Amino acid sequence: MREFDIDVPRSDGAAPTPTDLLRDPLVFIAEDHMRARTMCATIDAFAAAPRRDERVLSAIQDFFADELMPLIEDESCDLVPLLAQRAEPEDDIPRLRTRLAAEHAALSTAMEQLKADLSALPRDLTPSPLALRRALRDFTADLRRHLILENAILVPLARARFSEADLDQLRASMLARRGLNGTTAA
Repeated sequence: MREFDIDVPRSDGAAPTPTDLLRDPLVFIAEDHMRARTMCATIDAFAAAPRRDERVLSAIQDFFADELMPLIEDESCDLVPLLAQRAEPEDDIPRLRTRLAAEHAALSTAMEQLKADLSALPRDLTPSPLALRRALRDFTADLRRHLILENAILVPLARARFSEADLDQLRASMLARRGLNGTTAA
């Protein structure tokens, strides 16, 4: 088994994942998962707050558009299909792939609705509507469960099955998705 460690400190998830971590796309995904967990806590706090904080609202909207959607696309469009090509029969990838596709679709649909609902909020400091607050909490609960599955099964399988060429292919797709050239994370 190859080592994939990059000599960088672990992120606390407080800021978007540094693109230099794309040198190893699986490390980048793991750090993106850390960021997502941190943002779940931020979203939960926003949903529970008695007054709306516009800076936090903006950070949530940016996270949905600029970080979470590309992560879902990285996994749906590149990571999972590539893993399906490399998997061994005992990996049971068809079942995992079906579950991940359903979860990615549900998260994407919920996120699009939340983005619309958040954008429609009046620009004052009143509390968010109760239905929106519940939807945000439901979303974070679903996202956390999804991240557990990916961290426990998907990423370790990819670490075990991917070659350097596979990682290069995954990295190239992830860089392109972010509008970066192929030398940015090399």
